[in-house]
Amino acid sequence: MPMIPAWVAYVLIAAAMVYSYTAAQQAKKAAQRALGRSSTQEKRGLLYQSRASSQPRRLVYGRTRIGGLEVYLGSSGNDNEYFHYILYWCEGPVVGVEKIFFDDEEVIFDLSGNAVGKYAGHVKIVNRRGVTGQAVISEAVAELPGWTTTDIGVNCCYSWIRVKFSESLFPNGMPSISSVIQGRDDVIDYRVPIAAYSNNAALCLAHYLSLERIGPDISPYYELDQTTLNAAANVCDENVSLSTGGAEKRYTFDGIIQLDEEPESIIESFRTAMAGTAVYSGGRWRIYAGVYITPTFELTEDMIVGPVNLKTKVSKSDKYNTAKGVYSSELFKWQPTDFVAYVDTTALADDKEELVTDIELINTNSPTRCRRIAKIDTKRSRLSRTITADFNVEALRVQPGLPVLFTFARYGFNQLPMDVLEYGMSIQENQIRVRLTLRETSSDVYAWITAEDKASEVVAGGEPSIQDPNQVSPVLVDPSGGSYSADVTVSLACATIGATIKYQIVAYQADEGVAWTTYTAPFYVPKDLSGASLWVYATKATLTDSAHARYDYEFYDEV
Repeated sequence: MPMIPAWVAYVLIAAAMVYSYTAAQQAKKAAQRALGRSSTQEKRGLLYQSRASSQPRRLVYGRTRIGGLEVYLGSSGNDNEYFHYILYWCEGPVVGVEKIFFDDEEVIFDLSGNAVGKYAGHVKIVNRRGVTGQAVISEAVAELPGWTTTDIGVNCCYSWIRVKFSESLFPNGMPSISSVIQGRDDVIDYRVPIAAYSNNAALCLAHYLSLERIGPDISPYYELDQTTLNAAANVCDENVSLSTGGAEKRYTFDGIIQLDEEPESIIESFRTAMAGTAVYSGGRWRIYAGVYITPTFELTEDMIVGPVNLKTKVSKSDKYNTAKGVYSSELFKWQPTDFVAYVDTTALADDKEELVTDIELINTNSPTRCRRIAKIDTKRSRLSRTITADFNVEALRVQPGLPVLFTFARYGFNQLPMDVLEYGMSIQENQIRVRLTLRETSSDVYAWITAEDKASEVVAGGEPSIQDPNQVSPVLVDPSGGSYSADVTVSLACATIGATIKYQIVAYQADEGVAWTTYTAPFYVPKDLSGASLWVYATKATLTDSAHARYDYEFYDEV
């Protein structure tokens, strides 16, 4: 048997290292189900202050809320009236600590780190961003027994927080402390190139892959394909118009990475946030964001050197017509929250029943962006034609992560676009064979109509309030019926994109000088949003003249 050429051996090794992150996602979900936990549960746990003998290091990309890890605790002052916390947030360098929360209440500070308002005189804070050569917190050294000048927190973003106890401020004991962090400020944009803050999902993944001390430590200029990365970064930066006006970036990553997770799982988190893929082939990482790429290479029937395994249907458990899930956003104080479900109405009619998948997008901070990702996931599941076959050496031109055209007259395939799911090589009978698994794809998977984002249906939690609470349009008097009506435009202060809802309030008066009786009808928020009933309440009106009236009103949330 002749020797295998060196280049063939190299290709064989490279092909063996191609990794399918679609398979990784399925495996991750299966493992989480087996353990009875999910990324959502993990996210909820990360929002609260915690204490343990050992905790994993954490990375923050983009902007998110995170609970403090207790590094050191102490007390000082008369009767130990001051509590001191050294709280670790994440690895640095980051832009900084943007906000501090006691439980779910934001504490406001002046530029010197002294609390103002409710907590004035009771809370002081000093932060460190985790930059190289950062100074020790001198206030902690001076006031916290046991904290020394050598305790600088190398590469750590952390805070010293001093709290003066007050029974009136803390009737239930000391609060759980969390913060809003604006994350890594050394993400390299290779298109410029410059290192700065970024929540571009593709660039954040590239940054993680190149981390020396706590990441995979790849060489970004030798092991990272710059062409595909820059193209993916451009896709992530595209502005997508919103139905309520304005636009948002196509894909971002705003979340927390726990470094005790396997690298494959971490990479999958980035991949999910941009509905894309990441493959290692030919000694290089290639990153692709979720957008349709027009195939340029065609596989034909005469390249096939073995049997063809064709699947025309997927199992019921692997296809769906409805995608529901959760995301994490400031709108809900970063608690995992349902986004408006995506429903493929055509597929639902074909299936004659609701087939649902749950998608956890906790590193995505926009419900409209979640719907785009959910649509891509749903449309992919509907394309069922999959083939597995051995091809000759011409198939070496296939690049994992990029689609190909497939022509096979026997099956009626004429330049059918197909994604490369699996890629491998072998030598049989002194012949190189390229084993490919391909699955049908289409530009329709990534097509998007602005009205599909359902932005106007997004209603956030919290305490609603009325727009211009002291102003109501004049009420026109109906002389015959003695009724007064007005259209009131209400804007939820906690709505996502400033959505407005109109209410008509009708008040009835028996005769002059008699108190008004007010009737209002509830506006029910759709069940898949919050399930609450929103009411408008009108109090006694005062007639301003014979033709017009004005009245006060309140707007509240009834659970």
